Amino acid sequence: MNNQTLNTLTSAQYIQGIQHLLDSGCSFALYRQPGKQHVELVLQTERNVYEVGEKDKELQGYIFAPFHTTKHRPTLLIRADRKAEGWQQIMACLDNLPKYPVKLNQLDHFRAENTDITHSQFYHQRFQDCLTQIAEERFEKLVLTYCEENYNKFHMRDKEAAVFLRALEAYPDAMVSLVYTPQSGRWIGCTPEVLLEREHEEWHTMSLAGTCTKEDGDWNTKNVHEQDVVTRYVDQTLRNVGAETHYGQRETMQIGQLRHIRTNFNFRFDKPTNTLDIVRLLHPTPAVCGFPKKESYQYIRYCELGCRNYFSGYQGPISGNEEAHLYVTLRCAQIAKESTYYHAGGGITSLSLYHEERQEIQRKLNILKNLMAI
Repeated sequence: MNNQTLNTLTSAQYIQGIQHLLDSGCSFALYRQPGKQHVELVLQTERNVYEVGEKDKELQGYIFAPFHTTKHRPTLLIRADRKAEGWQQIMACLDNLPKYPVKLNQLDHFRAENTDITHSQFYHQRFQDCLTQIAEERFEKLVLTYCEENYNKFHMRDKEAAVFLRALEAYPDAMVSLVYTPQSGRWIGCTPEVLLEREHEEWHTMSLAGTCTKEDGDWNTKNVHEQDVVTRYVDQTLRNVGAETHYGQRETMQIGQLRHIRTNFNFRFDKPTNTLDIVRLLHPTPAVCGFPKKESYQYIRYCELGCRNYFSGYQGPISGNEEAHLYVTLRCAQIAKESTYYHAGGGITSLSLYHEERQEIQRKLNILKNLMAI
């Protein structure tokens, strides 16, 4: 694709191929990593997708994990029965696909709302609750999310292929993905955040937090503090398990109309280290959870009543202890049978203002919605 505008004929062919993939009922991940030229496909032709357990040490395929793993929201591994890179290979991979029932039942969105966040009393109350907890010094930071159900204008059913192609062009520096399994349902997203990358003994992660637009001007104290919490956590967590870490200065990362503060980490270990051990150690970072981590994690599960599902989990290709490219699942939506569920979240600190946090959530929700309107 080479990130160039698709001509009408080629776009139609790609959309037809992706729709054929969606209609097959096979589990798959169709994705393009940040800055890469080619779309990739991991496709499992057998029905049952492996549910990853805590004792698993090496995985091969594409991992798709929720924020909080449960019996009903398992961490999943899509096995690479077929694997392709580039549209020519991908289209060839779609020949003679088996046919399975497509499951698009919604997961338990206990707090999905069918109105915009401006009118959400639930979000407003939870925001005030978070501020109270922070003011009482129980937490330094909490991340509060919002799930909006849309079954009219922004219901994405049968439009996923077109939105995916538009996202590839609109967000060349994001991980753009379309994922389906019977257990998770169908998810589409474009995330800017690396959870963990590994190339043999070279490791990389980032701390990413704070959100604004170019029109907002320089970074304010609240955003800088929010990102610093994540940086301190990542550095200390890795050092605690013997990593030699090196990280750079804060920098601004632009994804579409939104900007974030990013700090890149490179690190190594002086002994063999299991990839999944480090993934489980880092996830969830304060970028999607809060700080202190353990207490924030417990509070969020109570406060949000389980509405995250696979939002703010992680996903990406993994090859045992040799290579991994895992990203936090942000800027995403789940496409159910009759509704699309849009997810977004924002960090709250003592300096947070309700109208600013609400606006940030709306901007993030609009990323996929705007692609629907192109």
